[in-house]
Amino acid sequence: MAIPLYHEYAPSHPRFRGHYRITFLMTWIPIISPPLLMVALNIREPWFFGVIGVGLALAGLLDQGLKLDPESPMALRLTRRLPARDQWFPPFMVIIQGLTTIVTALLLWFAITGYLFEVRHVYNVLVVTLAVLFPFRRYYAARKMAGADSHHSWLHELTLLLFSTALILLAALSLGDLSQMEAADNGNPQAVVVWVIAMILVLFRVLMFLHRVAAKLRGEG
Repeated sequence: MAIPLYHEYAPSHPRFRGHYRITFLMTWIPIISPPLLMVALNIREPWFFGVIGVGLALAGLLDQGLKLDPESPMALRLTRRLPARDQWFPPFMVIIQGLTTIVTALLLWFAITGYLFEVRHVYNVLVVTLAVLFPFRRYYAARKMAGADSHHSWLHELTLLLFSTALILLAALSLGDLSQMEAADNGNPQAVVVWVIAMILVLFRVLMFLHRVAAKLRGEG
């Protein structure tokens, strides 16, 4: 996933304030959601309060990060070593967005599957994998757009492969389970078709990844 507005995350950009406000509001989703879930589901889980704490920490990091000024006489020695804010703040804001996405997605998933309906553990593994990989994929895409070195480009291709594979497997698993529920027998041909298509798509993603690796080795990409 490319981030066409990545350059606008620089504090000196005229539209930076709008992106900053949206990101700051994002950090409040894991702060507000647990109390709402507690009321809606009539539950009190200790880890809900941990999620609130993480949300507050992310909001505080974003707020204080913007206020870091290496030129300030009150700045710490480490702060004075930072490069220009326009250089480090865009990836910093992408990281905050990514961590907020992980926390929010996992909060909603485990709250729903833990108290409304149960799912197999393989679903949890795939959803956690997607939630963790999505911000990395987005971050490396942003670094690639910003002209990062080949190291970031390789990581972008790898996270894209892993994310696509997990997404395909999750979709195939869901469709396979639904078709088995409808047929209610082990010899369901629809489930076989779903998995064959899934394996073809995974193989295609692997081949695309290998093609891009070969192109980079030849100096074509």
